[in-house]
Amino acid sequence: MSTEDPQQGFVPALDGNQLQQLQDHADPSKFFADPGFEQPQTPEARAEAEAELLSQFKLKVSDIVGRSWQLPSLAVQKGNDEYLQLLTEARELYRSGHFYSCVAMSGIVAERLVKNLLRQTIMVSKDERDPVKPTDTAFDQLERVDMSSLVRFCKETGLIDPPTSSAVTALYELRNKYAHGRGKDAAKDSLNAIVLVHQLVEATVSIKPDFEFIDGRLHHRKTTIRAEQS
Repeated sequence: MSTEDPQQGFVPALDGNQLQQLQDHADPSKFFADPGFEQPQTPEARAEAEAELLSQFKLKVSDIVGRSWQLPSLAVQKGNDEYLQLLTEARELYRSGHFYSCVAMSGIVAERLVKNLLRQTIMVSKDERDPVKPTDTAFDQLERVDMSSLVRFCKETGLIDPPTSSAVTALYELRNKYAHGRGKDAAKDSLNAIVLVHQLVEATVSIKPDFEFIDGRLHHRKTTIRAEQS
């Protein structure tokens, strides 16, 4: 049996004697257990579980609000793009304190935005015919291309500017670090990931050039200017 120090991140499996000792002298501080679907599923158990969850949420709500106020503002037009669902999920992960997952999801959002941008802008001309949009099957081949190459393509063609390209590159490097379990400061890095992906949002799908937030409400800039002039 391995004797590697559990503090180094690896806890070896228990042999029969150790397992029996654990069962005989169960100390909750020495292990983690989650019964999942094996817990009682009765109305009484549900009520108890809901009360426990509400109690836990009340303890965390102040931190949740504090993290909500750290998020960049967001204003995009609703449509059929799946990126918005992914983006709001990334924001919710940060708000809830799920930092590792937040970094990963931010990288996913960036990838979806870049590939959507290419789908919306690429046209193909053959034999001097008028340019046409490739088929969905053709665009699906982009899913096989690594992100760094796609970002460089977007930069060189002017679809995104150099600062945005740098932000996406930095985000993807951060995402890869956490995807392989090498993150060191998840709370700090997850906020950085959120900020980086919002740089891409601002450069591609944001409507904030025409709108602004005033006292927490979204207003059209022309309406604001007219109100100030009257």
